[in-house]
Amino acid sequence: MKNKKSNKGFSFVELIIVIALLSIIMIAICQFMTSSVNTYNRTNSDNKVQQLSQETYGKLSNHIMQAVTIKLLVNDNEYGANFDEQGSVTEPLYVDPADYKIKYIDTSSNAEKNLLSISGKTMYSFDYFGSESTAKWENVQGIYIVYPSSTTYMIAEYYYDSTNKKLYLKTQDTGISIIEGVPTSLSPTTSTGTFTLGKFENPTDSEYLLCSGVESFEVTADSGETAIGIDITINKRKMSYESSGMVKVRNGNTFHVTYID
Repeated sequence: MKNKKSNKGFSFVELIIVIALLSIIMIAICQFMTSSVNTYNRTNSDNKVQQLSQETYGKLSNHIMQAVTIKLLVNDNEYGANFDEQGSVTEPLYVDPADYKIKYIDTSSNAEKNLLSISGKTMYSFDYFGSESTAKWENVQGIYIVYPSSTTYMIAEYYYDSTNKKLYLKTQDTGISIIEGVPTSLSPTTSTGTFTLGKFENPTDSEYLLCSGVESFEVTADSGETAIGIDITINKRKMSYESSGMVKVRNGNTFHVTYID
């Protein structure tokens, strides 16, 4: 007798079970792939935010280290001048320990007067911020830095727009030769136009945008260590990264309140 081959297939119940098992396996595979992709995206986003924060901190640190002049704009007050920006004071400057204002005695009237910035604001010393152990950290609006390039003095102005969480950087060449000494109150003409040295311009043009998503931007200063403290927090794509540290200025005279001819 010949054996008859069975042509019997899956029953409906068996088919349902197979489909159900395959569905479970496919769902598990999809969940694994989705989880892996999400983990990769989160890691990638975190790395980009970290890199942006570190690059911003690094650029600012480099400018601070080279500075011959640094000014901070905090709560509309200016801190840290080490020379007379208006070019009208011939008397020695000193810091009043009671209010940290930079002052001088006007010999013509024998009256104590406050040193004014080029913008007409009273200048305060970095002593306001205390020392590293007692440092006051403040939300900063702007940082104004004069630093040397290969042949001339450059300006780097950082401006923080706290409302829109954006940090701007505008650099300019003063046109002042390094051999001429530390820049004083001048209005040099450059290829980009005329500007007043020492004046905060608060640049907000898109061409000067350094980075967005800056959740906070704080600074402090330590006159004893001639260092500026920086704390930047950048928040993007639900990722947040903080870069902070004290940056020592190579030119210690940057922190000294002295009159310069």
